[in-house]
Amino acid sequence: MDRRRIILWCGVALGVLLMLVVATGPVVHVWEEPPPPALERDRETPPPDTIVDNQAGLLGFPAPKEFGGDGVIEQVVVVLILGALLFLAANVILFWIRVLASRQRRVREQQTEFDVLPGIAPTVDLDVEAQRRLLADGPVRNAIVACWRRMEDDVAEAGVPRMAAETSSEYTLRVIAAASVDPGPISELAALYREARFSDHEMGDAHRRQAIAALERIDVSLRSASVTA
Repeated sequence: MDRRRIILWCGVALGVLLMLVVATGPVVHVWEEPPPPALERDRETPPPDTIVDNQAGLLGFPAPKEFGGDGVIEQVVVVLILGALLFLAANVILFWIRVLASRQRRVREQQTEFDVLPGIAPTVDLDVEAQRRLLADGPVRNAIVACWRRMEDDVAEAGVPRMAAETSSEYTLRVIAAASVDPGPISELAALYREARFSDHEMGDAHRRQAIAALERIDVSLRSASVTA
Protein backbone atom coordinates (compact mmCIF):
# COMPACT_ATOMS: atom_id res chain seq x y z
CA MET A 1 0.00 0.00 0.00
CA ASP A 2 1.44 3.39 -1.00
CA ARG A 3 1.81 6.38 1.27
CA ARG A 4 -1.22 8.21 -0.09
CA ARG A 5 -3.58 5.40 0.79
CA ILE A 6 -2.02 5.03 4.24
CA ILE A 7 -2.54 8.73 5.00
CA LEU A 8 -6.09 8.64 3.65
CA TRP A 9 -7.04 5.65 5.80
CA CYS A 10 -5.42 7.27 8.84
CA GLY A 11 -7.55 10.37 8.25
CA VAL A 12 -10.71 8.27 7.96
CA ALA A 13 -9.86 6.35 11.13
CA LEU A 14 -9.21 9.58 13.01
CA GLY A 15 -12.53 11.00 11.80
CA VAL A 16 -14.42 7.90 12.98
CA LEU A 17 -12.66 8.10 16.34
CA LEU A 18 -13.65 11.74 16.78
CA MET A 19 -17.24 10.91 15.86
CA LEU A 20 -17.32 8.20 18.52
CA VAL A 21 -15.84 10.55 21.10
CA VAL A 22 -18.42 13.25 20.35
CA ALA A 23 -21.33 10.79 20.28
CA THR A 24 -20.42 9.15 23.59
CA GLY A 25 -19.32 12.30 25.40
CA PRO A 26 -20.74 13.64 28.66
CA VAL A 27 -23.92 15.69 29.00
CA VAL A 28 -23.65 19.04 27.25
CA HIS A 29 -24.65 22.25 29.04
CA VAL A 30 -26.15 25.18 27.17
CA TRP A 31 -27.29 28.57 28.46
CA GLU A 32 -30.79 29.98 28.45
CA GLU A 33 -32.33 33.30 29.33
CA PRO A 34 -32.84 33.86 33.09
CA PRO A 35 -36.41 33.30 34.35
CA PRO A 36 -38.59 36.35 35.08
CA PRO A 37 -38.50 37.60 38.67
CA ALA A 38 -40.91 35.81 40.96
CA LEU A 39 -43.94 37.57 42.44
CA GLU A 40 -44.10 38.42 46.11
CA ARG A 41 -46.43 35.52 46.78
CA ASP A 42 -44.14 33.09 45.04
CA ARG A 43 -41.06 34.11 46.98
CA GLU A 44 -40.68 31.10 49.12
CA THR A 45 -37.64 29.27 50.16
CA PRO A 46 -36.51 27.30 47.10
CA PRO A 47 -35.48 23.71 47.35
CA PRO A 48 -31.80 23.21 48.22
CA ASP A 49 -30.92 21.89 44.77
CA THR A 50 -32.15 25.10 43.03
CA ILE A 51 -30.56 27.72 45.24
CA VAL A 52 -27.46 28.00 43.03
CA ASP A 53 -29.49 28.30 39.82
CA ASN A 54 -31.77 31.02 41.27
CA GLN A 55 -28.81 33.00 42.55
CA ALA A 56 -27.21 32.87 39.10
CA GLY A 57 -30.43 34.17 37.52
CA LEU A 58 -30.76 37.01 40.02
CA LEU A 59 -27.17 38.10 39.38
CA GLY A 60 -27.90 38.40 35.67
CA PHE A 61 -26.15 35.23 34.54
CA PRO A 62 -28.06 32.64 32.52
CA ALA A 63 -28.65 29.43 34.34
CA PRO A 64 -27.26 26.20 32.89
CA LYS A 65 -29.62 23.72 31.49
CA GLU A 66 -28.89 20.05 31.10
CA PHE A 67 -30.14 18.05 28.25
CA GLY A 68 -29.51 14.61 26.86
CA GLY A 69 -30.90 13.96 23.43
CA ASP A 70 -31.76 17.59 22.62
CA GLY A 71 -28.17 18.24 21.35
CA VAL A 72 -28.10 15.58 18.65
CA ILE A 73 -28.25 18.17 15.87
CA GLU A 74 -25.34 20.10 17.35
CA GLN A 75 -23.30 16.94 17.63
CA VAL A 76 -24.03 16.00 14.03
CA VAL A 77 -22.96 19.47 12.88
CA VAL A 78 -19.72 19.20 14.83
CA VAL A 79 -19.01 15.78 13.35
CA LEU A 80 -19.67 17.05 9.82
CA ILE A 81 -17.36 20.01 10.32
CA LEU A 82 -14.61 17.79 11.70
CA GLY A 83 -15.03 15.38 8.81
CA ALA A 84 -14.75 18.21 6.28
CA LEU A 85 -11.60 19.52 7.98
CA LEU A 86 -10.04 16.06 8.00
CA PHE A 87 -10.89 15.57 4.33
CA LEU A 88 -9.30 18.93 3.47
CA ALA A 89 -6.18 18.15 5.52
CA ALA A 90 -5.79 14.74 3.84
CA ASN A 91 -5.99 16.34 0.38
CA VAL A 92 -3.43 18.99 1.31
CA ILE A 93 -1.04 16.31 2.59
CA LEU A 94 -1.50 14.22 -0.55
CA PHE A 95 -0.87 17.29 -2.73
CA TRP A 96 2.45 18.06 -1.04
CA ILE A 97 3.49 14.40 -1.18
CA ARG A 98 2.94 14.46 -4.95
CA VAL A 99 4.90 17.73 -5.26
CA LEU A 100 7.87 16.39 -3.26
CA ALA A 101 7.85 13.09 -5.15
CA SER A 102 7.87 14.97 -8.47
CA ARG A 103 10.81 17.12 -7.35
CA GLN A 104 12.79 14.10 -6.20
CA ARG A 105 12.11 12.36 -9.49
CA ARG A 106 13.38 15.35 -11.45
CA VAL A 107 16.52 15.54 -9.31
CA ARG A 108 17.21 11.84 -9.86
CA GLU A 109 16.76 12.24 -13.60
CA GLN A 110 19.15 15.20 -13.69
CA GLN A 111 21.77 13.38 -11.63
CA THR A 112 21.69 10.20 -13.70
CA GLU A 113 25.21 9.57 -14.84
CA PHE A 114 25.97 9.50 -18.53
CA ASP A 115 27.82 6.31 -19.49
CA VAL A 116 29.50 6.12 -22.86
CA LEU A 117 28.31 3.03 -24.68
CA PRO A 118 30.91 0.28 -25.14
CA GLY A 119 32.94 0.91 -28.27
CA ILE A 120 31.54 4.46 -28.67
CA ALA A 121 33.65 7.37 -27.39
CA PRO A 122 32.89 11.09 -27.67
CA THR A 123 34.77 13.05 -30.28
CA VAL A 124 36.67 16.02 -28.85
CA ASP A 125 38.36 18.55 -31.12
CA LEU A 126 40.89 20.55 -29.11
CA ASP A 127 42.59 23.65 -30.44
CA VAL A 128 45.99 22.49 -29.25
CA GLU A 129 47.88 25.33 -30.97
CA ALA A 130 45.85 27.97 -29.12
CA GLN A 131 46.42 26.15 -25.83
CA ARG A 132 50.17 25.96 -26.47
CA ARG A 133 50.26 29.74 -27.01
CA LEU A 134 48.32 30.30 -23.79
CA LEU A 135 50.71 28.11 -21.81
CA ALA A 136 53.77 29.86 -23.22
CA ASP A 137 52.62 33.41 -22.46
CA GLY A 138 52.38 35.33 -19.17
CA PRO A 139 52.71 34.20 -15.56
CA VAL A 140 52.66 30.43 -15.05
CA ARG A 141 49.57 30.41 -12.85
CA ASN A 142 47.52 32.51 -15.27
CA ALA A 143 48.78 30.53 -18.28
CA ILE A 144 47.67 27.17 -16.86
CA VAL A 145 44.24 28.54 -15.88
CA ALA A 146 43.76 30.10 -19.34
CA CYS A 147 44.76 26.85 -21.07
CA TRP A 148 42.28 24.84 -19.03
CA ARG A 149 39.46 27.34 -19.62
CA ARG A 150 40.08 27.12 -23.37
CA MET A 151 39.92 23.34 -23.08
CA GLU A 152 36.58 23.59 -21.27
CA ASP A 153 35.20 25.63 -24.18
CA ASP A 154 36.38 23.04 -26.70
CA VAL A 155 34.91 20.15 -24.70
CA ALA A 156 31.54 21.91 -24.40
CA GLU A 157 31.19 21.62 -28.18
CA ALA A 158 31.54 17.82 -28.09
CA GLY A 159 27.82 17.41 -27.40
CA VAL A 160 28.20 15.13 -24.36
CA PRO A 161 25.44 15.73 -21.76
CA ARG A 162 26.64 17.30 -18.53
CA MET A 163 25.42 15.99 -15.18
CA ALA A 164 23.58 18.39 -12.87
CA ALA A 165 26.01 18.06 -9.93
CA GLU A 166 29.10 18.19 -12.16
CA THR A 167 31.40 21.23 -12.29
CA SER A 168 32.87 22.41 -15.57
CA SER A 169 36.28 21.06 -14.57
CA GLU A 170 34.87 17.65 -13.67
CA TYR A 171 32.92 17.60 -16.92
CA THR A 172 36.04 18.42 -18.98
CA LEU A 173 38.08 15.78 -17.20
CA ARG A 174 35.41 13.10 -17.68
CA VAL A 175 34.81 13.79 -21.37
CA ILE A 176 38.48 13.95 -22.39
CA ALA A 177 39.27 10.85 -20.33
CA ALA A 178 36.46 9.00 -22.12
CA ALA A 179 37.66 10.21 -25.53
CA SER A 180 41.34 9.40 -24.93
CA VAL A 181 43.34 6.22 -25.07
CA ASP A 182 45.16 7.23 -21.89
CA PRO A 183 43.28 9.28 -19.22
CA GLY A 184 46.50 9.98 -17.31
CA PRO A 185 47.59 13.22 -19.09
CA ILE A 186 44.24 14.98 -18.63
CA SER A 187 44.23 14.03 -14.95
CA GLU A 188 47.71 15.52 -14.62
CA LEU A 189 46.71 18.76 -16.34
CA ALA A 190 43.56 18.95 -14.19
CA ALA A 191 45.72 18.67 -11.05
CA LEU A 192 47.94 21.50 -12.31
CA TYR A 193 44.85 23.61 -13.00
CA ARG A 194 43.54 23.10 -9.45
CA GLU A 195 46.97 23.94 -8.06
CA ALA A 196 47.18 27.12 -10.12
CA ARG A 197 43.60 28.10 -9.36
CA PHE A 198 43.38 27.45 -5.63
CA SER A 199 46.87 27.29 -4.14
CA ASP A 200 48.99 30.14 -2.75
CA HIS A 201 52.54 28.86 -3.21
CA GLU A 202 54.85 29.98 -5.98
CA MET A 203 54.61 28.25 -9.37
CA GLY A 204 57.53 28.42 -11.80
CA ASP A 205 58.78 27.24 -15.15
CA ALA A 206 58.82 23.63 -14.01
CA HIS A 207 55.04 23.74 -13.69
CA ARG A 208 54.78 25.38 -17.12
CA ARG A 209 56.89 22.64 -18.73
CA GLN A 210 54.84 19.98 -16.95
CA ALA A 211 51.59 21.49 -18.27
CA ILE A 212 52.95 21.70 -21.82
CA ALA A 213 54.08 18.08 -21.68
CA ALA A 214 50.65 16.99 -20.38
CA LEU A 215 48.96 18.90 -23.21
CA GLU A 216 51.14 17.18 -25.81
CA ARG A 217 50.31 13.77 -24.36
CA ILE A 218 46.58 14.64 -24.37
CA ASP A 219 46.83 15.53 -28.05
CA VAL A 220 48.58 12.25 -28.87
CA SER A 221 46.05 10.24 -26.84
CA LEU A 222 43.07 11.87 -28.58
CA ARG A 223 44.61 11.33 -32.01
CA SER A 224 45.29 7.68 -31.19
CA ALA A 225 41.69 7.19 -30.06
CA SER A 226 40.44 8.79 -33.27
CA VAL A 227 42.58 6.51 -35.43
CA THR A 228 41.44 3.45 -33.45
CA ALA A 229 37.79 4.42 -33.86
